Amino acid sequence: MLPSGGASLFQFGERTGGRVESIRKYYRMDRTQIHFLRFLLEAYEGVAVLTTVDATLGLVVLAIAPGREAEADQLVEGLQHEFMMEPAVV
Repeated sequence: MLPSGGASLFQFGERTGGRVESIRKYYRMDRTQIHFLRFLLEAYEGVAVLTTVDATLGLVVLAIAPGREAEADQLVEGLQHEFMMEPAVV
C-alpha cells in the first residue's frame, strides 16, 4: 500500500551503477497532454522522469529526483491550472 497522495519510495541505478532513492508520485491526467508533460520534464533536466502506466486512463508516474521534490511539486501545481492533472492512488 502506498502512502497518501499516491507517493512511494523506490530506487533505481544511475549510470555509475549506484543506487539513488527517489519518490514516485502517481497522477491521473488529461491523456492528450502526456506527451507535453514528458517533453516539459525533459527540459527540466534532472527533476523527474515520466512513465505512462495506462495511457487510456491517463495514469502516469513521476520518479522525482532527491532534492528536487519542491521543484517537481511547483511544476505540477502550475500545470494543474492548464489541464486536468490530479494525484492518483494506485
